[in-house]
Amino acid sequence: MPDGANQVCILTSTAERKAAIEFAKAAAMRPRIVGEALNQVAADPEVEGAMFELLEIQKIVESKARITSIPEKGGILPELVASSSRSPKSPTPLRPTGKATVQT
Repeated sequence: MPDGANQVCILTSTAERKAAIEFAKAAAMRPRIVGEALNQVAADPEVEGAMFELLEIQKIVESKARITSIPEKGGILPELVASSSRSPKSPTPLRPTGKATVQT
């Protein structure tokens, strides 16, 4: 191997080593940063509630679950909707509380 090629290999391996060290430092700092952010969120109950509600909604949306929104004073509507869409293995539906219900 010529001298110039050897120097390029050394420079490349040095750069890769430095990059690996910096990535390791960043990976080690991540739990602390996330922990501090969660502590700030938890300090305000309203913000904490909103954040976890958004996370829950995000999981529901990602699950591709079928969502049926029923008004709080829907009368017999909740029972009709539930009975028309249940499979034999589905559990008995709960009475709505005014919030959206999720059917998987």
